[in-house]
Formats: sequence, C-alpha cells, structure tokens
Amino acid sequence: MGFINDGQGYQWVFYWCAIFCAILLLIIFFFMEETKFDRAKYMTSNHIEGQTVPSANQTSTDPDTKDDLDTKHDAEQDQAATTTLTNVSAPNEAFNLDSTEFSKKSRISRLKPIECKNLRGENRLIKLISRPILLLAFPIISYAGFIYGCNIVWLSVLNATESMVLSNKPYNMLTSTVGLTFIAPLIGTTLACIYTGIFGDKFIIKMARRNGGFMEAEHRLWLFLPSLVLIPFGCILFGVGAYYEAHWFSIVFAMGVISFTTTAGSQISIAYCIDCYRDLASEALATAIIIRNTMAFGIGYGVTPWVVNLGYQNAFILGAFAGLAHNLTIFPVMKWGRALRQRSAEKYWNTVKEGADLDLNH
Repeated sequence: MGFINDGQGYQWVFYWCAIFCAILLLIIFFFMEETKFDRAKYMTSNHIEGQTVPSANQTSTDPDTKDDLDTKHDAEQDQAATTTLTNVSAPNEAFNLDSTEFSKKSRISRLKPIECKNLRGENRLIKLISRPILLLAFPIISYAGFIYGCNIVWLSVLNATESMVLSNKPYNMLTSTVGLTFIAPLIGTTLACIYTGIFGDKFIIKMARRNGGFMEAEHRLWLFLPSLVLIPFGCILFGVGAYYEAHWFSIVFAMGVISFTTTAGSQISIAYCIDCYRDLASEALATAIIIRNTMAFGIGYGVTPWVVNLGYQNAFILGAFAGLAHNLTIFPVMKWGRALRQRSAEKYWNTVKEGADLDLNH
C-alpha cells in the first residue's frame, strides 16, 4: 500500500481495495454456493440415557494403561470432570436417506440468492443470532473474549501510532518505507504461530501427562507467560524509544515483539475457549469475537488522543502496565476456571441439546 500511495496517490489505495473486493464478490457469487439443508428431516436422533459423559476437554485413558502414567488422577478430579446427562441428543446423529431421492440442480438454479421454499417453515435466524449473545452468561466464554480483546488492542495501538512516529522527525520515512517496516510484525506473527501451534500442542500434551493423563483447558493459559514480559517490554521499547528518538531499528523491533504477543494471545484465547466448550465452539467463538471487536472499536477511537495528550513515553509506559495487568488475570482463572466450568456444566449441556433440537450445532 505504501508503494501505491507513493506511485499513484492515496486515492488509489482505496480504489485497489474496491477492485479486489469486486473480484472477490464475483468469485463468491459464482463459486461459493449458499445452501440451506434441513438436516432435521433426515436425521435419526440417538439419545444418552443417564450416561456419564466426559467433559469437552477431558482426554480418555485406557484403564489398563492408567498405572503407567506419570501421576495418578485423584477421584475428586474424575468426578468433577464429568456430568450425568439424561435424554440429551448425541452429537453424532444418523442420516436416513434410503427413501429420499435428490435431483441435482442446474448451475443457474444454484445461483439464486433466495429460494422461495426456504422462506416457509420454522425461522431459526433469530435464534441463531441470539445464541452467541446468551453465551455471555458463561464466565469462561466472557473471559476468553476479554483476554482476546485485551491482546488484540495492541495491534490497533500499533497501527495508529507507527506512522505517526516513523513519518516524522527524526526518521522522516516515506510511506512506502513505513509499509516495509511491517515485515517485523510479519516475522513476529509467524513466530507466534509456531509458538502457539507446534510448541503449544507439545506443551499441552506434556501437561496432560503430568496431570495423570487428563488435559485441563487451563493448562493452555500457561502459554501466556512470555506475554507477561514481552508486552511491557515491547510497549516501553516503542514508546520510550520514540520519545528519545532512538534508532529506527528499536522501533521496528518493538513492532515485531508487540505483534508476537498479539498473535499468540489471540490464538491462546481462542483455543482456551474451544477447549472449554467444544460442542459450542462456533457460537462461543462468535461471542468472544463480539467482545474482541467491541474493545478494538473503542481503542480505535481512543488511542490517538491518548497518545497525543500523554506523549509517547507516558502513554506507552501506562500501556505496558495495562498489558501486564490484563495478562496477570490468567492466574485466578488457572485456579478457579475449572470450578466455573463445573458450575456451568448443566447449562452447557442444555444449550447443546437446544442447538441440536433446532439443528444449529455444526
């Protein structure tokens, strides 16, 4: 975008965005068909009758090999990690299509934006929209959205202030050069993906072995520990460095560090939310995104006057302590998160059953 701005003017930055959006719109319209298949008409529901079902994040262990684990899992933890269900639809339901014939639609008919027959029957749209809002009543989902938003706001802060710093004295970088400095955030994001993906999964497996073969969702929160140091470090290096006109490399390096923490924090938050409520993963994630977007919206309006009025040094020192504070909240959740999930077990399974009855769980 920086090269487009220098070569064609800032208007063409938006023109090119409009061109690419138009191309994608055509691709989506012609090649990504929207379907509404009513599964309920063809499904045969199975039911769980008074069966003890493991929690969403519990890993199964063969009784014969349980003694070979590093540590034994006490009876209280076994009991707390399970809940007894009655008459709850099983997630795996059988299709009965033997007596049904389907004819393939033509390309033109599949491009219709609206099918008249879909306007008839039960309207589940309102329920589909309201369910993510209702999931705010689950403390863990709300917390996952909060910590997700807390980590993502630093990306908004970075985007709002990076050009202010590097385009002015003493750096005086061109727009294209400012754009190239985002190679550092690209590197930071890549390293964060490796950290939370490859290393994170190995870490979770190791923690489960130490816990007697049982994975707890809160084990994933330990991956936030580097952020306790890196967010304050990145903010102070960026803000204090800009205030004292440090070498441009220190500013760019801080951008990479902040991007690492932003990406890692986002992925850990999402994974924690899904680990806690796996059967509501899509809706719980939508709830977390609502919280995240609300926080990002607010910081987008507040960051510029915040930095202008306080100055780079004071604003980012304050930001460093704010970043440290919100990541320290992982420790209370590590201690009491499991109890909160246990209290919400009945509500969780009732919500899952309601979604299955309405054919909303995918």
